Amino acid sequence: MTKYDQSTKIEDQPQLIKTREDFLKFLNTLLMNYQKSKADWENNTVESFLNGMIGFTEDASGYYENIDEDVNTERPSWRLFADILLAARIYE
Repeated sequence: MTKYDQSTKIEDQPQLIKTREDFLKFLNTLLMNYQKSKADWENNTVESFLNGMIGFTEDASGYYENIDEDVNTERPSWRLFADILLAARIYE
């Protein structure tokens, strides 16, 4: 990840992801976050997490428009995958 280190908040990490290796680092960080803070995850079962992934993926274009970011949701990227997984923690 560009300028990635352990002090980077998990919410800020997806925008730094450029490569598969960056994505793998993010996945490890996400797993550690779950292990340490499961109670903070609104969607902490496989079923609710997958429902969160579905919901965010359906609404991703609007999300990026709202935060004024130009992310192509029709052409998947490592960053988009990371955003989907991160959002699935809490997305309803």
